[in-house]
Amino acid sequence: MVDRTLLSSFAALSFFITSLCDAGLSLGSPFSESMVLQRGVSVPVWGTADANTLVTVRFGAQAKQVQSGADGKFVVALDPLDASKTPRVLIVTSGADEVSIGDVLVGEVWIASGQSNMEWPVSQSDDPARDQLEATNATIRIFKAPHLTASSPQSSVPGAWTVASPSTVGSFTAIGYSFAQGLSKTLDVPVGVLDLSWGGSRIEPWIPREGFATLREWDRKIEAMDRSQKTWRELDGSTIAQLLNRAESHYTRQKEDFFAATLGTERGSTEGFYKPEYNDAAWATCTLPNMFGSIDPSLAAFDGTVWFRRTFTIPAAMANTSLRFELPAIDDSDVAYVDHMRLGDTAGDWEKPRAYRLASGLSAGLHSISICVIDASGNGGFAKDQPMRIVREDDATQTLSLTGAWKWEKGGNVPRIAYPDRFDPLKEPNVKFESPMAMYNAMIAPCVPYAVQGAIWYQGESNAGEHAEYALLLKALVDGWRTVWANPNLAFGNVQLAGFMAAAPTEPVQPGWGSIRAAQEAGVDAINREHRGAAGLVTAIDIGSSGDIHPKNKREVGNRLSHWALEQVYHASTGGWAGPLFTSASRVGPSVTLRFDHASGLTTRGGGAPSGFALAGDDGVFVWADAVIEGDTVIVSSSTIANPTQVAYAWQNFPETSNVVNAEALPMYPFRSALKP
Repeated sequence: MVDRTLLSSFAALSFFITSLCDAGLSLGSPFSESMVLQRGVSVPVWGTADANTLVTVRFGAQAKQVQSGADGKFVVALDPLDASKTPRVLIVTSGADEVSIGDVLVGEVWIASGQSNMEWPVSQSDDPARDQLEATNATIRIFKAPHLTASSPQSSVPGAWTVASPSTVGSFTAIGYSFAQGLSKTLDVPVGVLDLSWGGSRIEPWIPREGFATLREWDRKIEAMDRSQKTWRELDGSTIAQLLNRAESHYTRQKEDFFAATLGTERGSTEGFYKPEYNDAAWATCTLPNMFGSIDPSLAAFDGTVWFRRTFTIPAAMANTSLRFELPAIDDSDVAYVDHMRLGDTAGDWEKPRAYRLASGLSAGLHSISICVIDASGNGGFAKDQPMRIVREDDATQTLSLTGAWKWEKGGNVPRIAYPDRFDPLKEPNVKFESPMAMYNAMIAPCVPYAVQGAIWYQGESNAGEHAEYALLLKALVDGWRTVWANPNLAFGNVQLAGFMAAAPTEPVQPGWGSIRAAQEAGVDAINREHRGAAGLVTAIDIGSSGDIHPKNKREVGNRLSHWALEQVYHASTGGWAGPLFTSASRVGPSVTLRFDHASGLTTRGGGAPSGFALAGDDGVFVWADAVIEGDTVIVSSSTIANPTQVAYAWQNFPETSNVVNAEALPMYPFRSALKP
């Protein structure tokens, strides 16, 4: 039985450690060596000191004082600063304590947030050697926060500023770095980027409580989260023991159901790929551990099961004693067999190395091992550079390597079903990867109220299929950030999702990513209705990859975002940041005339006929349509539809034929619209 006093002891220890860390003088997380301060606005400098002591902040010719509160907290506001490339020192003193921060510049500061396409580093993008060669602008700095979650807003995050250089730029957010380059070149001021991003994240974990307060439909969800937090804090030992037993039983049933549904009719299971006598002579060979894409290009975008087999020989020194099979982390799920026996399984934990125990051991001699890897999305497989071996449990010096040559064969596609959820009553609720507010609380809240100009955002892949709510959540995100920063005009640049998945030449209009792109546009429009021009949507529709959810041309995405910011936020001329944006359609007989904003010099990429347009009639079935550019309009028609009722453009997951651009070579935004009779 778990004693509640144990939890109390942990809480007391945590409080004691926190108190020790907070004793004396310390500053907020973003205040560290090589930081960039925002020009032209009041700059808050905050932290903690001994209670009720005088705190002095000195920077340049300014010296500001304030008394810390009874809790030791203080905030000092520096007067607006001019941009400066000259490194200076920020000095904060309180009594005998002093914190000195060197190499401080003043310029423009932005947040870069979202999921993996924002976090994607320069080193894995197009032409990283070029970026390394050109990374000589030491006035560009990036603050990177680690991946953390929390159930309530935190006061610190262990991030650090890094100065751009050939040796450091490879780890920078590629989009954030390109964006900073664009601002720096035109504005000629230092640029700092707070990289607060996390691959695979949904939008809800980034929204603060203040943002959810604008969504009435979330009231009950947030109240339920608060209740679960309160209940967890009040658990006693007896209740915890009961919950542990109940949770383990529930998880076991869920996992059994998961694998039954996933593998019940799957080819490898029904044909017995795991049986030692199965003839795998026709299977391909590979080297493990490796990810699917490195094993075979055909597996890079494959979602389903892939089976792996090999034989191994147990030496006499490891025979008939308990063995531990250590495998790398497997993306996403797996079932492992030794001979005819099911050795172990893991459902949906793609970051956890496997350790399957065989207490009965194996006889000396030849045996077989089979592993079924179940990948639900992205690139599946085995994490590299992790152990893949058999270990004798009572003598760890006795090991047998499983790395090297394996046989492999595709199984089949699997249904997309939820992973079993292991409830741990000892684990604090509301801190999961997908928990609303969890990433905001741990990664962004510690950076509030650091003075920033705005934010750039690339996210939506993990919320695809939930477009009906996404526009509301996007506005709630921005409303929440503007509230906590006390800045109703906080600028916000959003990236519309790039093309992805297999091209569909026979489906002019597809369900899927077209709808989430429309939700992104609707969210930005809703934000701009309150603060015109403070939000912008740049599209990456033309730079996607059918087989890679992470298109490598991040430089162009950052460039488009910088052009948006320069024109809309800084009122500088760059030649344009937006492609043709659909505004209206009028129908005369079978022909439809389309009108756009940002349509000067309307043409096509490559100079061919306009393509990517589709029309539907009363039956709602879309067909590809012919299109002609006339000035700043496009005339669309189809010989098979006399009375079109709907028109669409680039409304596909990967719209490979869509080719219309404006004079700045910026692509037309996807759209779909009903037509009036």
